[in-house]
Amino acid sequence: MLTRLLRWLLFIGVFFGPYAHVFYQKLHLIRIVAPLTILFLLVSKTRLNKLQAYSATFFIFYYLYTSSISLFRIEQVELSSFLNFSILLCVIISVIGISSKENGKFLRDLNAFLSIYLIASFSLAVYEHITLKHLPLSASYLVTTIWDGYYHAPSGFFTNQNDFALVFVMATMFKLSYLKKGKKNHLINWLLIIMCLWITHVTGSRLNLMGFIIFLAFYFRFWELKKLLLIGISSIIIISFFSYIFVNSSFSLKGHSTNTRINLYYQALLSIPESYGVGYGIDLSKNFYQDRPSNAGISNFINPHSYIFELLINSGILTFIVYLSLYALILRKAIVFKTRLDIFIQLILYNLLLFSSSSSLFLWPHYFFFVVYINYEFLKPKDD
Repeated sequence: MLTRLLRWLLFIGVFFGPYAHVFYQKLHLIRIVAPLTILFLLVSKTRLNKLQAYSATFFIFYYLYTSSISLFRIEQVELSSFLNFSILLCVIISVIGISSKENGKFLRDLNAFLSIYLIASFSLAVYEHITLKHLPLSASYLVTTIWDGYYHAPSGFFTNQNDFALVFVMATMFKLSYLKKGKKNHLINWLLIIMCLWITHVTGSRLNLMGFIIFLAFYFRFWELKKLLLIGISSIIIISFFSYIFVNSSFSLKGHSTNTRINLYYQALLSIPESYGVGYGIDLSKNFYQDRPSNAGISNFINPHSYIFELLINSGILTFIVYLSLYALILRKAIVFKTRLDIFIQLILYNLLLFSSSSSLFLWPHYFFFVVYINYEFLKPKDD
């Protein structure tokens, strides 16, 4: 009973973020629940599978290493960033631990919660789209003008529309795959698909829309219709993705270069020799680009717009390599389990979709899905 209560409190705290608070606005629910969950896990018998153990070890190393590096730049690291980074570790460890207790029930409860979350988020998005009114923490909350509808795109319970679309897509993919493991319900599936396509459209989040379409291709097994169709779709997907990343920047406003993303990622790679490969410290990727050469055309941008490059700038080449190695290990385990293709493609899309957010460091929900992807119960195939 206590395990299930903690699960649901973690769900609410992670997905509703600062809107789920206790007593007063700045005391977020997750800041209380995560440490309490860790205490519960310490006093109870908690066994992790190998992927969960490796992942927990990585995030502890990631926290300790990056915090240590930050001590050498203490005048640049904000106290709030350090506190959030500490809470982030608590959240990740607590979710890994609680998911290891009754794996099947964890997935079942997550599926039930996401039904509530998706309905609430979609309803809020419709309200935002119609009224042009937003929640207080939205970047569009105080906007009084409209520019091509961009500044009034729905942002749900998040600060900006790309974060909202990213989490909505990941949640929808999980639910579709989870429902496919059990009794088929075509009506619910199609409602989820329509809702997700609409969200990615009105938010203007093209990478998330593209990623969701890729997922649907594997979900519906389009290749079983015609091999030619598969080749055609695959070619379009590959060309479109690289066009998006390297040519049509989703955040290229008037007068900005269409090669913005190339510059962002190239400058991120330059952080390796400039920081001697050790990284800069907690969340210093946020202001990394402000000191870049003016001819790069990115000095007015904040954040790398990519989780893996954010990791590289903040935590250095060692953490970057260890993370990619862990990610490769997860993919290998999925291959060993002969994981269904619609689930395996989610593992592939995970880091690709994180290119859509300005910063994913403190975007709590995406770590939740990372934990789902290291859950053996989710990876192991079942009859469709």
